[in-house]
Amino acid sequence: MQKTWDKTDFKKQERKLYAPKEGRFSVVNVPPMSYLMIDGQGSPAGPEYMEAIQALYPVSYKIKFHSKLELRRDYVVAPLSGLWWAMIWKVLKPGIKVSGSGQ
Repeated sequence: MQKTWDKTDFKKQERKLYAPKEGRFSVVNVPPMSYLMIDGQGSPAGPEYMEAIQALYPVSYKIKFHSKLELRRDYVVAPLSGLWWAMIWKVLKPGIKVSGSGQ
């Protein structure tokens, strides 16, 4: 019989980072962590964004299963987070939903 181990869920451990108040911008202090990211520019509704997502998820799960099988450390892959900014802030409007963003 294989030994089972606890699965780390960063979304539960760091609730303040993953569950902000809906409909408001929030300032949070993010502790030092390792991240998998792609840097780019353009609209989150554009094709470059979808290509980035399609690249991130397979890599994320490959790392997760390596950790689980080889290191015996399992975890829940955290939800996708995005960071956008604009030179003109009124372009970023609260409540706008972006198709396929996961948020």
